[in-house]
Amino acid sequence: MATPRSGTSDPDKFLPLIPVPRKKRRLWVRVVMIGGAVVLIAAGIAGSALPGVPGFVFAIPGLLLLGVSVPAIGRWVNHLDSKLSPKWRRRLRPKAWRKGRRKLQKVR
Repeated sequence: MATPRSGTSDPDKFLPLIPVPRKKRRLWVRVVMIGGAVVLIAAGIAGSALPGVPGFVFAIPGLLLLGVSVPAIGRWVNHLDSKLSPKWRRRLRPKAWRKGRRKLQKVR
């Protein structure tokens, strides 16, 4: 395993993919988020059945939106993410996203 360069964080330490909220959101916000997630997942399933339409483009954002709105699903997705190799975990997190999340973690 390569040692990290000075000034950089540990490459094997990743923040959770989905931020699980500590306090509950308002009911109407959760209903809208869950409704949007269900629509995206349904579009992903329909897209996988139709030729020429990639279904994962809709299904993955739907799963992530559902994970943000339902804490149990967010923890489950984070658990599945922790089983991936560091190479795939890095690919799931674009560089700009990682920087923004790290700044957010410092503020809290």
